[in-house]
Amino acid sequence: MTYISAIPFWNSAILPALFLSYGVLDGLALILTIGLFGGHVDIRAAETGSRWLLMINAFILTIYLWSATYMGPTGRQSVTELIKGRIAPVLWVGVILCGIIIPMGVSVTSYLVGAVSSPLLIMAIGCEMMGAVSLKYCILKGALYKPLIPR
Repeated sequence: MTYISAIPFWNSAILPALFLSYGVLDGLALILTIGLFGGHVDIRAAETGSRWLLMINAFILTIYLWSATYMGPTGRQSVTELIKGRIAPVLWVGVILCGIIIPMGVSVTSYLVGAVSSPLLIMAIGCEMMGAVSLKYCILKGALYKPLIPR
């Protein structure tokens, strides 16, 4: 995606790291799902890894959006489109609320209580996966292109 120079929002070294960390988080969600349905998986370790990756992903996403504002006017406009424009509900509800806040809340609650509630964990896994899909949608759909021929 970085070879497409007409879309500055994609021209970042942080984007592969963001996609990779969300991919690993999806893998941990799959491991948690397998553990919930009788697989021999250490649910505590997978949940701890998920908790850390949620924080890391929130940090990487923040840095990515912040750095995209310095990619010229088209990059800044792409970030504005994500935060305030037509894609904003997908970002705020899908990525932030469902993809980060709800899974983090469930993970911290289960850590503090010391017990893993299966229905809450299933909800957190579903929300996390929906958040990962929403993030990819936001980045792919919210990126604006700069015209190759200036007006």
